[in-house]
Amino acid sequence: MDAKRRFLEKVLASGLETGTVTTDDIVRHANPGVLAAELPVPLKAKLLTAALGAKKMDTKLVVDTLGTVDLADNIPMSVLWACVAE
Repeated sequence: MDAKRRFLEKVLASGLETGTVTTDDIVRHANPGVLAAELPVPLKAKLLTAALGAKKMDTKLVVDTLGTVDLADNIPMSVLWACVAE
């Protein structure tokens, strides 16, 4: 992961920790279409497995399953910046 993506990962992680960014904020921008187009197959499989094992699929499940590192490493930077800018 390059320095710009590492920075965005830290911003997202910190935002989630402090409550200035929510899982709803992230998934509003990194929506199912973005996730389907951008995530590599192993991460799609990981998310599908988690969803099938859960009682309910929500934004928290998506973000907790993928984590900020994998999101920052795979989602377009413009989408990540939109999460932060909002």
